[in-house]
Amino acid sequence: MKVAVFMPAIENKLPPQKRYDLTPLMTGAPLTWDAEDGIESVNVVMLKLKDLAGYGRIQVESPAQSVLGLHEYSREYFGGHCPLASGAFIPTQAKIIIRFHPDKQGSRSNTLPINITLPNGCDLLTRTSKEKLVGEKYLKRWGLLNDIHG
Repeated sequence: MKVAVFMPAIENKLPPQKRYDLTPLMTGAPLTWDAEDGIESVNVVMLKLKDLAGYGRIQVESPAQSVLGLHEYSREYFGGHCPLASGAFIPTQAKIIIRFHPDKQGSRSNTLPINITLPNGCDLLTRTSKEKLVGEKYLKRWGLLNDIHG
């Protein structure tokens, strides 16, 4: 006599895959943060762009301490040919710098540079647990990170 044994399907409990989207950075919208996280400023300092027509790539970069943000710098330099506003490019890589208020008076500010490469590369994996939490919180808020459940 054969007995059929029914076992419930075992779900794969893989962690969600992280998928990045850099298109929100093309608008120049401000990247907001919560005061309680001790953040002083957030700057997009580099965007690598791919030409939709397949002709090439371009990189726009501004100094982290610049008075002009990346979008203002790009508009000033490129004028009416600004690649960030042309619609002819898509972002493939970005660097964002989160600067924190100094812990003590007279001390230097700590920074958290975040490098993202599409489709799913980000250097937050090499950071401390606190830096990962802060980084992922804001990447999700800014629409740059989505968890994909497989």
